[in-house]
Amino acid sequence: MRLSHFRIPAAIIGFMLIANTTISPTMAAGGIESLEPAFQQKVGRVLVKVRAKGWQPKVAEGRRTIAEQREKVRRGVSKTMRSKHLCGIAADIIDKRYGWGGPAANTNFKFWKDLGAAAKSEGLVWGGDWRSFKDVAHLEEPRKC
Repeated sequence: MRLSHFRIPAAIIGFMLIANTTISPTMAAGGIESLEPAFQQKVGRVLVKVRAKGWQPKVAEGRRTIAEQREKVRRGVSKTMRSKHLCGIAADIIDKRYGWGGPAANTNFKFWKDLGAAAKSEGLVWGGDWRSFKDVAHLEEPRKC
């Protein structure tokens, strides 16, 4: 038996309400497919713009489960259990050649600047602009979950 989608009944998950949401197994992996459709389109345009500059961008993380977010907070790589990753309107994008290492370990790496400019051109918030917790790979919708 092949399971391609399953149904979640209306339930409160963390701080948000998800009512009869269809989830596919690729959503659990947190790639671009896991993102909310309108945000997914914006992220797709960001990827095209960054690719046009010679980079090799990829969505490293999209939607997260509560357990995944809890682990991120425990490890100190996220500061909140109210992350927009939980509802699919946040993504972390990296250049697949570097990830977060090598030259990408520097928050002033040109890839991050190009990513931020592309994100802002789509009306998205770029984590590289945050003062207290710079998150240069992070893009999100300006709206709440």
